[in-house]
Amino acid sequence: MTPSSTTSSPKSSSTTSLESEDDAGAFDPDANHPWTHRPYCPEDGIPYCVHTSSSFRDDGVSFITIPFDRAMKTGEKTSIRFVEVLLAAEALAQKEKTTAFSELAVEPKDKPYEVKDLSGKGKGVIATAHIPRGSVLMVEHAAVIADTLFPSKVKRVVGREMLQRAMTRLGKDGEKAISELARSSREQDQVPAAEDLMRTNSFTVKIADKSHMALFPRVARINHACQPSAITRFDEKTLSMTVRAMKDIEPGEEITLSCKSPLNIDTDFGLSYHERQTTLKSKWGFDCTCSLCSATPSEIAASDARRDKIAKLGKVVIKHVENQDLKAAIKMHREMIDIIEDEALAPHMGDYYEIMTRFLAATNDMKNAKKYARLALEEFKAAGETKDELEQFLKAAK
Repeated sequence: MTPSSTTSSPKSSSTTSLESEDDAGAFDPDANHPWTHRPYCPEDGIPYCVHTSSSFRDDGVSFITIPFDRAMKTGEKTSIRFVEVLLAAEALAQKEKTTAFSELAVEPKDKPYEVKDLSGKGKGVIATAHIPRGSVLMVEHAAVIADTLFPSKVKRVVGREMLQRAMTRLGKDGEKAISELARSSREQDQVPAAEDLMRTNSFTVKIADKSHMALFPRVARINHACQPSAITRFDEKTLSMTVRAMKDIEPGEEITLSCKSPLNIDTDFGLSYHERQTTLKSKWGFDCTCSLCSATPSEIAASDARRDKIAKLGKVVIKHVENQDLKAAIKMHREMIDIIEDEALAPHMGDYYEIMTRFLAATNDMKNAKKYARLALEEFKAAGETKDELEQFLKAAK
């Protein structure tokens, strides 16, 4: 995730050199499909290896995961899942070449954005055309994926070597795209590039019910904002990240996302200005200068008050539900929705509309329940999600 910074941005445009290595040797990719390199397993006793397919989606992908041969014996799901995904993705790629049909979210042929140098921010992603709310503007497959437990399970020097190999084994364009990303370490002469690049730019995703760090070089170019204009969705089946507009974005406008902590807690929701700044500084090393954080002191104070009230109302709603007082819960939840709308926290609206639908249906207020069900479906559709239960509810309510 590219930061938005008032200081000299760690997301500089300079290229970071990654030392290359070529250890394929006598390894036969045809006999070991889909891997194009011999798995790099540093030493006995280390529970992880680097598996690479440099031909995956042209730019390649590397996994730092449990050795595949061991996974086949023990039934460990994640490593087996990676192979299944690679093989399925290759078949789908061939299908896409011969038909107009695609099972994936597709990035527009004429990309509606460009990466540009921005004053005080390093690089950012700027819209070059009108991007309607709910439309896909970027789709990218992961370049490097690593188990989030991996850094704690290996010696630091070993982990750094594994990350470097994971990146240098990619296709030429894939490695270059990563090396040109910015770094956030304050001691770049002491922290290897591969480690710094992964820590600065990766997202947390779930694969086979396990948390992983995943690096998407183009998506990582999108700067953070506390009231983001876009949202990301990870597809485990394809190892791809889709970026959708959550509001109409006009030409010349910067496209923004919300950074997330390793626990997937949105830094734009429920946290005050100072809490957000502290979180972003400690995790990504930058000071946020988005429109909200650059507002006047009175505007920031008003925003903080709204966010504090959202958190308090949420607790009150839960108490009313526990006491089976749904009418009081509905009143508080409606007030909370109004504040969330005022605070322009669009990525969250679908969830809150859906909860309101359930509350209203439980009190037999079907007219308003249908209203909120439609609102929820509109939000989920914009985010690229389907909600069969809500669809079925509306059909039954007719």
